Amino acid sequence: MFNLFILTVDINGKEEIPISEITINCIGDSHAEVFKYIEKEGMLPEAELKVNIVQGATAQGMVNPNSRTNALQIFREAVSSVSSEEYLLFMLGEVDCGFVIWYRSEKKDIPVDTQLEKSLQNYFTFIEDTMKRGYMNIIMCTSHLPTIKDGQSFGEIANLRKEVEASQKERTLLTQKYNDSIRTFCRKNGLHLLDIEKQTLNEKENLIKERYLNDNPADHHLETGRIAPLYVEKLKEALELK
Repeated sequence: MFNLFILTVDINGKEEIPISEITINCIGDSHAEVFKYIEKEGMLPEAELKVNIVQGATAQGMVNPNSRTNALQIFREAVSSVSSEEYLLFMLGEVDCGFVIWYRSEKKDIPVDTQLEKSLQNYFTFIEDTMKRGYMNIIMCTSHLPTIKDGQSFGEIANLRKEVEASQKERTLLTQKYNDSIRTFCRKNGLHLLDIEKQTLNEKENLIKERYLNDNPADHHLETGRIAPLYVEKLKEALELK
């Protein structure tokens, strides 16, 4: 259990100023931008959040030194640059579950389940290698549920993904399978889990709740101002900061 101790100073009668006791290094795809917002707005004063993003990074590419995004090398360097006492937070999977797996299934005739297993295995191999290097303060995030609606072709990402025929519900079901595996892996390895699926799911429709969709319909990221408080709450729960 991590016991948080907030150090304060009181100089010449001035107000005591809280100093972040822990550092969380957030590593992921573009959806990890939410952590920049949390840090900028001072929403989690107990911690300092440092964010390293690779646009379009996938879980499948986490053991591939020749991936298009070079995510493996970038993330390795990001991990190596921090102390093993600091926290590492990983957020990957939306690109896999929302596009890459379906695209390869349709264009290269590779079964969806085979690719899902490959994505997870590559991701877990990277995490296991990180643990072997002495990094044990690891937080894994479940993937965001898909936001691009059926037939939507406006917006840069939706336009790029329009070749994929899988429905939003199919993509949601795949994301849920992916997230189930993340939960199991964290439980087996004693890792922290940052999981917002239940809170963002419209159970009746089994789709993302409309309130979390971006105010800009062309943006497939969740609306930062509404999702950030939920991430703060879940981070506090995961690290027992309450």
